[in-house]
Amino acid sequence: MLSVKYEDGNAIAQIKESRLDIFLSQDLSDQLLFHLEKSKDRLILDTSEVQFIDSAIVGVFIRVHETAKKSQKKLVFINTSSFCQKLFQGSGLKEIFFVES
Repeated sequence: MLSVKYEDGNAIAQIKESRLDIFLSQDLSDQLLFHLEKSKDRLILDTSEVQFIDSAIVGVFIRVHETAKKSQKKLVFINTSSFCQKLFQGSGLKEIFFVES
């Protein structure tokens, strides 16, 4: 589901699934929190391949974001697919998350 590498102590994770839904939510949450904990100050998440996200996954992203803030770290989205861009913009999540185009 994730391809992860570390650069300068930060985790860079690429989601390798096009559809993220409730059936993947627990595994995704566990993996993201694990790599957030191991990272120096950022978990960078590449969502370029993602074409669908349901509300359970939005909840995962919000929990990881909140955990990062409590740890004085950041969850950063990069290479966001057009679907993710529309979702983040339309839902107001772009105001909460750090999103790089």
